[in-house]
Amino acid sequence: MFASDEDLFYLIGALRDGSVHYDKASRNYYTVWYSNDMEYLRAAILPRVLKVFNKNAKVYEYKKGHFRVRIAGKTIHNFIKECFEFPEDGVGQIVWGVPEMLENANSNYKRAYIRGMFDAEGDVSPNNRYVEVSQQNTEILKWIKTVLSSLDIPSGNVVIADKKSSTYKIVVASKRGLANFKLFIGFEYPEKKKLLVSLVENLN
Repeated sequence: MFASDEDLFYLIGALRDGSVHYDKASRNYYTVWYSNDMEYLRAAILPRVLKVFNKNAKVYEYKKGHFRVRIAGKTIHNFIKECFEFPEDGVGQIVWGVPEMLENANSNYKRAYIRGMFDAEGDVSPNNRYVEVSQQNTEILKWIKTVLSSLDIPSGNVVIADKKSSTYKIVVASKRGLANFKLFIGFEYPEKKKLLVSLVENLN
């Protein structure tokens, strides 16, 4: 089976903006990563997909300004569903909590997962001086808060971000928290990475 390493955990974290499903029309089992940034997918997702799953993938613009990396394979599909407890088709990520595999992972794997999730679902606000990550599932956000705390990255409580979509978020806003977030987690998403570096530099 696929080796457990930081690249695998990063890919699973990034699937918080992704999909693992069976497509009846094509009779294919797909794993998909989405982003609005084509270069991010090329730089952060494609090399990992090749290394972890031995798949040569491409970045597709599936609608204007929206890109994806999609790989087919029942073995990969089943592995992510079983080992990382990805929700059943049609259920939605609102029920995707903290997989046991993640709970039991070492610190480096957890950090890689969180970085992947922040790249997929996180934001940096230079004006309000904070970093945040949002998700419908509150269990995973509470877990992230605990891991961040262990890295001396204080964060706020899990709060509602958007009532309409039942989306929640946690925010890192303290000077120490932002500096340590940049040090221990960081971003690979180019724009977010640039904004975080600038934000931390301007905290002094």
